[in-house]
Amino acid sequence: MSITQDHDKLDSDLIATCVLGMIKEDPSLKISLIQERINGVFNYNISYRKVWKAKQKAITIEYGDWDESYAVLPSWLKHMQNHSPGSYYQICDDDLVVGYTVSREHRQFHRVFWTFGQCKETFKYCKPVIQVDGTFMYGKYRGTLLIATTQDGNSHVLPLAFAVVEGETLTAWSWFLAHLREHVTDKDGICLISDRHASIKSAVANEALGWQPPHAYHVYCVRHIASNFNHKFKNEKQKEMLKKLGYTPCKHIFDRNFDKFCELSPPVKAWIGKISKEKWTMAYDKEGRRYGHMTTNLSECRTIFEVEEAFDPMTQRGGHKWTVNLNERYCQCGQFTTYHYPCSHIIAACGTISINFYQYIDVVYTNDYILRAYSAQWWPLGNDDAIVPSDDPWTLVPDPSFIRDKKGRPRSTRLRNEMDWREPSQSRYKCGRCGTVGHNRRNCPLQSQQGSC
Repeated sequence: MSITQDHDKLDSDLIATCVLGMIKEDPSLKISLIQERINGVFNYNISYRKVWKAKQKAITIEYGDWDESYAVLPSWLKHMQNHSPGSYYQICDDDLVVGYTVSREHRQFHRVFWTFGQCKETFKYCKPVIQVDGTFMYGKYRGTLLIATTQDGNSHVLPLAFAVVEGETLTAWSWFLAHLREHVTDKDGICLISDRHASIKSAVANEALGWQPPHAYHVYCVRHIASNFNHKFKNEKQKEMLKKLGYTPCKHIFDRNFDKFCELSPPVKAWIGKISKEKWTMAYDKEGRRYGHMTTNLSECRTIFEVEEAFDPMTQRGGHKWTVNLNERYCQCGQFTTYHYPCSHIIAACGTISINFYQYIDVVYTNDYILRAYSAQWWPLGNDDAIVPSDDPWTLVPDPSFIRDKKGRPRSTRLRNEMDWREPSQSRYKCGRCGTVGHNRRNCPLQSQQGSC
């Protein structure tokens, strides 16, 4: 039996030393698990706030102080650049105003961009597809992490560039995309996939940044479009119909189903009609620039003949006829153009004239390209003692206006929706009244039943 109250002597410093091993093993450890551990050891129920402070102290002990990390950032990035030829970074800083005086000893962090030379070399042998996205940073200081990724021919996701900025603003995205074009790749014909964030759209529209045709082609993530649709119309079934439309490769099948979708209601037709089909559908990706990637998650991925599919009486599927043109590298089903990889109809046509269908596989899928993508040499950076201290006359410090409010219980700043998902092993919250997963005490069905008795 545990004592219900807290204890003054059981402070955050003592708790930090007790859970140091747990934090070293998993820095993202939940506060509730630490509370259970302390309760099991000391038989005291410790407040959430005290345990949260203890966790922050344990993280500081193990990984260093937040402010110290900002101070050594220039030295670390310079060290990285010296040991990774071709790498690039840029730190933007501002004047630090203390009172009414500009400090000569410190500079205030604004934003940082970095990319590795090995990543730049790798992209030459990957699909000409770049996905950009941003996510909130969680810790003592607020900020946003921007990242650009691509995928090799073996379906492995590779990071290209990173940035820590003040937020997803027009100036921040313009700065990131400009550096991406200047210091990562000057290749033309790149397919740029993103969500429909207004700042990204405005930044891409700036021709000076190099993300307009023929240099690049901007398309949207179908999951974000479906999420925006559901936020507007609150209809899960129609949202799934919209996603299925986006993934339909055959143009005439898409057109037929799209017309049915628009007949659901005039507002639905008006809403989806404002988004160009070339921006979000597989069927209208005529040049196959997406390589089958319909979302910002690149890990989600797969001579004239008339090829007839065999009809399966069990599933009642098949029996369709598709036109295949090997000289034009075209199949009517749309999958060959989309994925740059032979569909079953292309393979059947090649078998008919006894030629090897491997010649129709895009070069990014070949072993030679995949091996070249990982041929760049990475050199170890060594330990902290090998880093030459910065010779700048000032020390980099974080922006004090970005520090989180210390009053009250720390609250999450993330607004979750249906696009957030959990691993199957992650437990969902349970109702404290009936113990059922999926709702809480406030909207428990038993509450209304008891109230009516």
